[in-house]
Parts: sequence; C-alpha cells; structure tokens
Amino acid sequence: MIVDLLLITISLVMSSYAIIYIISHQENIATRLYGILLILVFLIVGLVYFPLFIFSTNTCFEQEISLTIFRYSMIVKIFSMGILISIHSFVIEYKRIKSLSGFMFAFLGGIIVSIIFFPNTFKVVEVGPYYKFIILNSYLLIFNIIYDLILIVLMCLMQIKSYFTIQNKKLGKLLTIQTFCFASVLITYSYYIFTQSILFRYLHLIFYLFSAGTLLYTVVRRPELLIELNKIYNFIIFHRSGILLYNYDFESNRELDETLLKGSILIGINHILSNFIDKKDQLNLIKIHDLDIVLEYDNTLNYAILLIVDKKDYFIERAVQRFMDKFSKIHVENLRNLNGLIDTSVFKNADVIIKEFFSPFIRK
Repeated sequence: MIVDLLLITISLVMSSYAIIYIISHQENIATRLYGILLILVFLIVGLVYFPLFIFSTNTCFEQEISLTIFRYSMIVKIFSMGILISIHSFVIEYKRIKSLSGFMFAFLGGIIVSIIFFPNTFKVVEVGPYYKFIILNSYLLIFNIIYDLILIVLMCLMQIKSYFTIQNKKLGKLLTIQTFCFASVLITYSYYIFTQSILFRYLHLIFYLFSAGTLLYTVVRRPELLIELNKIYNFIIFHRSGILLYNYDFESNRELDETLLKGSILIGINHILSNFIDKKDQLNLIKIHDLDIVLEYDNTLNYAILLIVDKKDYFIERAVQRFMDKFSKIHVENLRNLNGLIDTSVFKNADVIIKEFFSPFIRK
C-alpha cells in the first residue's frame, strides 16, 4: 500500500504541475486546442485514471466497490487513450486526426463501454493485498486488445511515416521515445487485463509515469516539438524602398543572394510593397498553392518580414514578433539612416536572431 500511495503522489504532483504550467504558459503551446488536449490528458489520466486503477486493484475497499471503480477506470482509460492518439495525430499530421482513429474511438470504445456493464462480466478474486478481476466475457477481452493494438499500430505508423520529414532529428528522436512509452503503457495494460499479473500492474503504472514525465519534459523544455512538422522555407527582410536587407533559406541553412529569390517570393514582395502604408488593414497572409506567405511590417523603421511556410500558426506568429522586436532594437540606427547607397552587410547577424527564435525549423 505504501508503494501504491507513493506512485499516486508522484502522479498527482506531476499532473498538477503540468496543468498549472500549461495554463500559465499557454504562449509556449502551438495552439489553444493543443493546450486543452494536453490539460485533459494530465487531468483525466494523471489525476483520475491513475488513482482509480490503483485503488480498484488494492483491497482497501470492498469487492463490489473495487469492481465499480475498476469498471470506471477502464472507461477513463479508453477515453484518455483516444485523446492521446488525437494529440499524436496533431503533431504528426498537423491537426489532421485520422478517420480510422475516430472510427476506433467511437465504435470500438462504445462497444467496450457497453460490455463493461454487462452482468457476470468480471469475477473478483482476492490475492493477498490485491484484487484480481478475471474477465469472463471473452468479447470484452478481445475488443479491448484490438482497441489497444490499433492505437499502437496507428502511433507507430504515423511516427515511422513522419520521422524522415522531421528537420530537427533530436526532436524526432524525442517523439520516437514518447511513441515507445505510450505503446508500452498500452501493451502492459493489455497484458495485465489478460493475465492479471501483479508484475504487469506495476509495469503499467511505471511506464505511465515515465510517459507522463517525457510529455511534461516536452511541454516545459521542448514545446517546439508541437510545431516540428510545419516547415519554413525562406525568411526575407527588406526595406520599404524594395531593397533586400537579408534573405535566409531554411532548407540549405544559409543566407541567399538576391538573385536566388523564387517567383512566389517576388509575388509576396510586390504585394507587401503595395500594402506598405500606414493603415490598419495591412495584408498579413498570402496563400499560394499549398504554401502561406506570412507578412509582418514595421512602419516605424520602414522594413518588413516575409516568410514562406507550409502553414501559418501561432508559434510562427509569436516567433516573428520576437524576432522583429530584437532586430529593431539592434538595428534601430542602421534602419533610420538607410538612404542612398545601402550597405546590407550590417544586417549579417540576422541569422543569429533567426536561430534564436526559429531553432525548431533549422536542420540539425
């Protein structure tokens, strides 16, 4: 019982800290919806499922009460795993939730929840300080294993598919570790349901805590992982007069010459120049085929930023604003004194600022 209470305490502290951190640092999360999903995971799994599962399998309650708690822990587990696969899909597929995972969550999850409350579904056996819940209904066992297997297969397939498109391989490895952890949580749970082994009970709990720890580490230390698959192609700074001040190519990780500008970029610059006046409704986004051209202006210092990206998101918007704040502060005098023959070499240090605020998009 002491070990169980220790595990519950760790889960409660870790999950509570994660929820408080996400709420107070929402600006670090790519989207508000993603932040909500993360909060739900720590709330439902860490604060609800984890204690329910431990208390249900411990003999601190009567058999009927423990069985009821165990049933609800299974339902919470099904719901929480559905949220986890949604989060994984958000990271891998850029907010596209696979139709198969939606079908599985609604159809198989509904079947499992229904069978859980059938009479004579479980047989409770007391073994020392633990209860074992022998599943008498083979359909519940089969559908639960199928549910977990589909989740594991979906996560692994999406991870394999996306690994080679991730630019920052360190973050790709971290996502692989998280995928392995989530899969381990599901595998040990299925083994426990099937065998009722105390060993797999504790392995399930330990793997969950490790998974929650890696997820918390990502949220606190590597929030950029959440936007890893959104690519930036070009980062351009130019003066109101049309003079190119700086051009950085994310695919080659180097500064480019003006003559290498692509047609889509030139279109974006022409649009900027036509909108670069002091008015409220300045153009901030141009869509060309499958790309977004993000535009930001500094009407005080008369320069603008142009980015070619897969898709504009909250992280990119915030990074651009932070870049412009620092760039303007460093080059305020250079920008104010631009006239006649312009020496653009003074802006060469822009790559340092780019790497500071856009590091997830730079190949490593």
